[in-house]
Amino acid sequence: MRIIFFIIGCLSVFAFPWWVTSLIIAATAIRYRAWEVLLLGGFLDALYLSPSMYHGLPLFTLSTLAVLWAFEPLRQRFL
Repeated sequence: MRIIFFIIGCLSVFAFPWWVTSLIIAATAIRYRAWEVLLLGGFLDALYLSPSMYHGLPLFTLSTLAVLWAFEPLRQRFL
């Protein structure tokens, strides 16, 4: 299931708006301790961020790290 989420996420980076991939990142981070979501965040940064936008900060990658960090206690408690 984890690999399926990653494949769907990779396809959604190129086929759907950024928020669809963000939902897949959140769904994967809630269920699994997944390092793959960092790759999805990097793909989104490479595709959507221009170097002049936000001074080159990788916003999707940083937000993915925040999601992984925020969902870790929930995952440990409920799953």
